[in-house]
Amino acid sequence: MSGIAGIVDFFGEQDATSSVRKMLDVMSYRGPDGRALQSVLRASFGFLKLDSSGLVGDQPLRDAGTLLVADVHLTERETLCAALSCDLAVTDSVLLLKAYRKWGKNCVGHLKGAFAFAICDADGLFMARDHLGVKPLYYSELPDRRVIFASEAKAVAREAKTPLSATRIADALAFPLEHVDKVCTPWRGVYRVPPGSLLTANRQGLSLEQYWDGSKVSLAEMEDAEWNASFRETLLTVLREHQRGDETLAITLSGGVDSSTLVCVAASAGLPVQTFSTVQDDDPGCLETRHIRFVTENYELQACKLNPEDIDDDADLLMDLQSSLQEPFDAHMIQMLILNLAAKRAGHAALLDGVDGEMIYSMPSSYPSFLLRAGRVTEGLREAWQGAIVQGDNPLTGIYRCLRGLGAPRLLRTLKGLAQRDRGLRDAIQDAWISRHFAEEQEIVERLSEMRNRLYGRHDSMSEMHRRSVTHPAICAALERYDRIAALSGIESRHPLLDLRLVELMLSAPDHLKVRHGWSKYLLRLAGAPDVPSEVSWRRDKDENGWRFAARLIELRGEYIQDYLANHRSGLEACVRSDALQATDETLLEIYGICHWMLTQLEEFDLA
Repeated sequence: MSGIAGIVDFFGEQDATSSVRKMLDVMSYRGPDGRALQSVLRASFGFLKLDSSGLVGDQPLRDAGTLLVADVHLTERETLCAALSCDLAVTDSVLLLKAYRKWGKNCVGHLKGAFAFAICDADGLFMARDHLGVKPLYYSELPDRRVIFASEAKAVAREAKTPLSATRIADALAFPLEHVDKVCTPWRGVYRVPPGSLLTANRQGLSLEQYWDGSKVSLAEMEDAEWNASFRETLLTVLREHQRGDETLAITLSGGVDSSTLVCVAASAGLPVQTFSTVQDDDPGCLETRHIRFVTENYELQACKLNPEDIDDDADLLMDLQSSLQEPFDAHMIQMLILNLAAKRAGHAALLDGVDGEMIYSMPSSYPSFLLRAGRVTEGLREAWQGAIVQGDNPLTGIYRCLRGLGAPRLLRTLKGLAQRDRGLRDAIQDAWISRHFAEEQEIVERLSEMRNRLYGRHDSMSEMHRRSVTHPAICAALERYDRIAALSGIESRHPLLDLRLVELMLSAPDHLKVRHGWSKYLLRLAGAPDVPSEVSWRRDKDENGWRFAARLIELRGEYIQDYLANHRSGLEACVRSDALQATDETLLEIYGICHWMLTQLEEFDLA
C-alpha cells in the first residue's frame, strides 16, 4: 500500500511537480516511509512509500528518459528474475522496468502479484493494474489532453477539478450499487483502471485494453486427490512468499473457514503467525469467538483478541477515521479499521486476510438450478437438498428454491416486472437509506435492474458461470475498500486466497470441487481439513461480530453523532431518508460516515 500519482502533458513541457506534490498531500498517509518526485519533460511522477516487503525500492525510478512509479508487491519472483537474468535481491520496481524493456506492454503477461504502475517514455504513457484489482489505480483525461493518475480518486478529482457524481452518491445510499461496474467513481470524469487491464496514452489519444479475464484458463483433468495436493502445495507456496525473511505473518482471524485455513496451514508449516480478531469473551453465544478460540488454542498462537470495550481508548481516533473516509462505501468497515490499527501497533506493515472466498472457491447459489438445466437432474436435486441441510433449512425448501431458479417464461417475467415496478421502488428504498425522491431522480430501480441483468444473467456453461463470478465487480469493489481502510492506518492489506495461481487453479477445477454434498468452497475445506479444527472447517453455522464494535462506538459517541446529523438535517434530507437520520442502532455509525463524507465533499466539489 504505497501511493502513486502523476501528470503527463502530451502537448507541453510544463513542469507539473507542484501539482503532483499537492496530489501526494491528499493521500499522505500512504507514505509513512517517505515521499519523492521526479520529472522528465512532459511527465511528473510522485511516490509515497510504504516498504512492507523490503523490496519496494526508491521511486519514482528514472532511467534513460523513462520514468516509472508503482505500488507493487510481486510474487513468483524467482521465475521472473530468471527470465530477466537479474539477481533476486533486485527491487520490485526495477523488475517492473526490466520487464517493460524486454516485453513492452506484454510484460503484464509475465507479472504475478499485486501491482498498479505507470511508465512514461518516448512512446507515451503506459499504465496497468493487477489481474483482480488488489492495487487501486484511478485516472482522468482532461480536454487539454493531460492525463492525471493516482492511487486515490480524490487526488485525481482535486487536480482535475471535476464535480461530484450525484448518481454515485445515490449508489452509496443503495449499497448493492457499489459494484454496478468496474470503472465509475464518486467524481464525474474520474475512472478506475479496471482489474486485469492496461491503459496507453499518447498524442493520438487514450485506449484501454483488458489483458486478463480468466477466459483463457482451460479445465484440467486430475483425480480429486491430485487437486487436493496441488491446492495445498500452492497455498503454502503463496503463504511462504508473503513471509519475507524471518518476519511474523499478521493474519486476521474471523473464525470462518477462509481465514482459519490461512492461519492453520501457515502455523502447521512452521511459519510464525500472529492473529488479529474481534471477539466477545463475555458472550458464550458468540459463535465467532468460539471458533476463533478453536484455532488459536489448537496452535497456541500469538493472538490479539479485541473485545468491544478494548476500543474505548481509541474512540476519538476511530471517530476521526470514520470522518476521514476516502469514499462513502467504506462507512461500514469499522471492524477492519480496528484490526488494522491493532496490527500496526504490533509492528506489522502488512495484514493478511481471508477475504470471503465464496465467489472464487465456490459456485453461485443458482448452481443446483443450473445443474437441472444442464440435464444433471439427480445432481441438482441432491445439491439443493444437501445444501439446505448444511444451511440448517428444510430440505424441501432447498428443492423449491432450485426449481424456482429454473425461471419463468420471458413474457411472464416481463409482465411481472411491469406490474411490480412501484413495489420494486418501495423495496429498493426500504432496504436502503436513500430518499424516495432522490431514488426516482437517479433512477435507482432501473440501475439495480440493469446491473442484475448484466452481472447475473444466464450462462452457457458452469465454467462460464464460475468465471463471471471470479471476475465480478463486487470483488474489485471489496478489494478497493480494504485498501482504502488499510491506508488510513498506514498498513498494507494482502489477500493470499486471491493469488492468481490459486484463482486460476480454481477456474480450471471441476465444479464438484467447488460445491459438493451441499458444502460450498469444498476444495478449500478439504485441503485445509488436516490442519483446521473440524469444528471450523466443517462448521454449519455462520455469524459475525463487527456490529458489536459499531454498537460500542455508538454507545460512547452516539450523542455526538446524533447531534451532528440533527444539525445537518436540512442539507441531508433531499438525499437521505428521514428515519435513517434518526437511527439508534449500529447502522447509525454507517449513516454518519456516509453523510459526513457527502457534506465534506460538497464543501469542495460541485454536484453533477
